[in-house]
Amino acid sequence: MLVLVALSGRSYELDCGANTRVEQVVQALASLTGVAATDQILICAGVKLDVGRTLSHYGLPGEGESAEGAKRVFLYSKPTLRYGAPPPPPEPVQQPRVELPPAPSVHAAVHPLDESSSPLIRALPHYERQFNHHLQKGQAVWRATQARFELCRKLVAEMHVQALAIDSARENVDVHFAYICKAHAEFEQLNATRQSLQADLLGTFEQDMVRLRDTELHPAVQVGGQRTLLDCVSEPKLRKWRDDCANSYEHFSRKVGDLSAMFTQLQNNVEELFMTGPDVDVGALEAKLEASHSHIEEQATIMQSLAKDLNTVKKLVEDTVGQISHDTSSSTSAMRPLDACSALDPMNESHLNSHLPTIEAADTQLERMLAYCVECKGAMSRCVCLQLQSISQLQSRIRDMRNKLAAFKEVGSRQEGLFRELQVVRRVPQSYRACLAEVARRHAYAQLYAAEAGKMAEQMGKYRDKEVTRREAFLKPHQHYLPGEVLRRMGLYEQPPQCEVSVPANDPGLLNISDSELRQLGLDTFLRNKRALRSVPGTTRDVDSEEDCHTDTTDGPADESSECRSLSLENAKLRADLAAHVAVLCMVSPDKQAPIISRGESQGDRRDTELGASAAESFVSDALAAKDAVCDRLREELASSQKRLAACELRVNELEERTYALGQSSHAQTQELERDSKRSHVEAELKQDHKKDYELEVQHATGAADVTGQCTHEVRSTNPEDAAVTSCGTLLEAVGVFVGKTLRGEPIDMAAEEKRLRSIEVRDSTVVENVLAMAAALNAGRDIAPDSHMPSVGASLSFAAFGLQQLAAFVPDEHGNYMALSSRNAPRHFLSVESAELLRNVGGEQIDHCIVGQIIRIENHLAQGVAGGAGNPYNLPPGTEFVVVDACAPADALIGQ
Repeated sequence: MLVLVALSGRSYELDCGANTRVEQVVQALASLTGVAATDQILICAGVKLDVGRTLSHYGLPGEGESAEGAKRVFLYSKPTLRYGAPPPPPEPVQQPRVELPPAPSVHAAVHPLDESSSPLIRALPHYERQFNHHLQKGQAVWRATQARFELCRKLVAEMHVQALAIDSARENVDVHFAYICKAHAEFEQLNATRQSLQADLLGTFEQDMVRLRDTELHPAVQVGGQRTLLDCVSEPKLRKWRDDCANSYEHFSRKVGDLSAMFTQLQNNVEELFMTGPDVDVGALEAKLEASHSHIEEQATIMQSLAKDLNTVKKLVEDTVGQISHDTSSSTSAMRPLDACSALDPMNESHLNSHLPTIEAADTQLERMLAYCVECKGAMSRCVCLQLQSISQLQSRIRDMRNKLAAFKEVGSRQEGLFRELQVVRRVPQSYRACLAEVARRHAYAQLYAAEAGKMAEQMGKYRDKEVTRREAFLKPHQHYLPGEVLRRMGLYEQPPQCEVSVPANDPGLLNISDSELRQLGLDTFLRNKRALRSVPGTTRDVDSEEDCHTDTTDGPADESSECRSLSLENAKLRADLAAHVAVLCMVSPDKQAPIISRGESQGDRRDTELGASAAESFVSDALAAKDAVCDRLREELASSQKRLAACELRVNELEERTYALGQSSHAQTQELERDSKRSHVEAELKQDHKKDYELEVQHATGAADVTGQCTHEVRSTNPEDAAVTSCGTLLEAVGVFVGKTLRGEPIDMAAEEKRLRSIEVRDSTVVENVLAMAAALNAGRDIAPDSHMPSVGASLSFAAFGLQQLAAFVPDEHGNYMALSSRNAPRHFLSVESAELLRNVGGEQIDHCIVGQIIRIENHLAQGVAGGAGNPYNLPPGTEFVVVDACAPADALIGQ
């Protein structure tokens, strides 16, 4: 876990786990940093670490997280956070020294080339010593420069840690200040509501006292000198309460104002703290340090050049010594090192005038950069110390503000209790009016209770009469067989007891309140509390409960007396409801009380009452007019609906008559078609018998070897009608195969089908062309046009509208039911089971793919019940319309074809 020291900016990495206690971390940091354990404050993510908890409680040490995403733990020292504490002294930073090598000595060791006759060759050892000195000097300066750069980088990193420590302390302030802002806003809202009500209560105190004095009690309760509501309370005590509440209100208001000013000043200081940045721009300093790194790169390049030059002169010296020792007589070989020696002098001048001054200049720049970083580190340390002290002061003020808010809430609650005693000046009139309304409600309840009791007694009387009749009917047959004394001793002559209910209609102990006084009380209360009435959600709750309790249990008025009793009962209910409403209105506390209209009301109060009554009358008139308009509109809509209903009934009658006529006609046609079908069936059977007899005769005449071919030839030549039937069946079967493949999404092999169909012998070749055209259309995904000609007997198949005497093609679905091919989204047409069995044999061959028949009967149905049941034999969704048709084979046309 990485711990950052706020004041110095240093970092310490501790080896700890999730179960390590914070106290152990504090002890380890005390030995590393020298800050006592009692003076340490550890903060992570704006939260102070408690020494009694483990690191896992704060999500530390955060194993598996990256260095950038890991949580940072900052160490603060309490002594430096105290106001006025001196900033720490600047840490001394030692500038790295450049250890220059000594210059090459003139009296160096004797070199073999020193005795050469050529001065250039004798200068080679000198160049070697000079180049070696240049390289050593550059390396010494380069090492010092790198040391200065690393010191600068360390100081910048420490300043970055100090900036992060300031941000962490500000984050801790932000957490506590956000809580204070929320608590202060809640207190201000609550106090504003309280002060508004309290100021209104103090401002209208004298008016409330006048209202108490002017409100006279009912004459029946004026006893013992109590004539007004003011006589029911202690006026001196109320005035003393008023003075105490006024003094408390003014004192508390001043204190609340001081608290608001203190909070505003605290808020400004916090905002100023967050707007103040560190004295050192760490980002700019890092950018400047990165720019200084180019000097080190330039030094590295020069060092490579110096090393290369040194290697070059060393190799030249070695080559020259070797050549001189092996070939001393050749002058040509001696010229080669002389040419190389002439290039060493420019290299030496470049070292002295360019390379070494550049290295020294880069070191000077890094030396200045290090001095600037040391100065910035001192300024940053002082800035951190001052800002942490300011944050510590703000933390103390935030803590004081939190304590004051708690104290002010307690004082506000006590003051609210004090003003609650003063509200008696308003509660007394409300309570008096509510009591009057309760008296009226109890009067109405007594009448309602008496009426309900009378109804119950009447019902019990009827029940007793039924029992008496039943007993008499029982005794009538049995008293002829048993003596009367026996029946008397058995108690069978006893009558059921009478049910007597005696409930007074009025409670004599209640005050006598007339209906007119109740209505006047309700009107006065409504005018006084008309604003508060809209915001009371439970105004009608009690009334609804009263209505539930006053449920009418009679079956209905049987005569005039019972009707009168029902009206009286309903009247009692209404009076009770009115009294309950008035009682609820009397206990509503509006924002500002209107003057109470008493017996001694003024002319202005009476004018307000009249204006309120006129406004209510106008409102009721508008409501009644709106109700009449709605009723008229509903009557018009009803009349229009009745006209449409009559037209629909007339249309239904016409359709029924037409359906009946069509049914009679179709029945006659069906009978005729059935006779034709039977005749065709008999003729087909005769043809088959004739065919078999003819084959037997041929076999006896020509022999068994040539019977088959000759018979076939003779049949085809002798029976053209049977050949036509067989060809037509083959074509119809081909149509069924095409349609089935199209429904299953399979392609049609046009080449094979064309070859097979053209081999069929038919009288009219256009039939085969029509079949191939239909197959091409189905294979291309095109729709077949309605009423297009199918390959049947020369008649047209219908694919759109199915009517009587029309031809239709039927194909089996997944359930084995034959359904008509249709090009429209019309109700599905299914072939009846009887017709399907009849038409599956065409020309003596069974056809399963497609059936062509002539429609002779049509029935409309609606799918009902489960799929496959009696009401839904074709497995359709419930509610789906479908049609069942009967069809016969077009035998005459087939034979003609």
